[in-house]
Amino acid sequence: FLPVVNEAKSKGKETVVIGAEPGFSKALQNAADYVIILGRSLLNSTAHHVRLLKNDKTMPNHMRSPGKK
Repeated sequence: FLPVVNEAKSKGKETVVIGAEPGFSKALQNAADYVIILGRSLLNSTAHHVRLLKNDKTMPNHMRSPGKK
């Protein structure tokens, strides 16, 4: 999916990726403008652990995706 995200961004589109840990590609997270990480609770049908992160250098480090310091 990384080539799709890169192609969309090259055409000026904002990108969102959605995934679950473990195994959610760090490269994919770093490439996207927005990252939604589903927590284990959500996967078991409770909506308590969703993180929406924007890869933006103006955001505090703790709010950015991993690798975007």
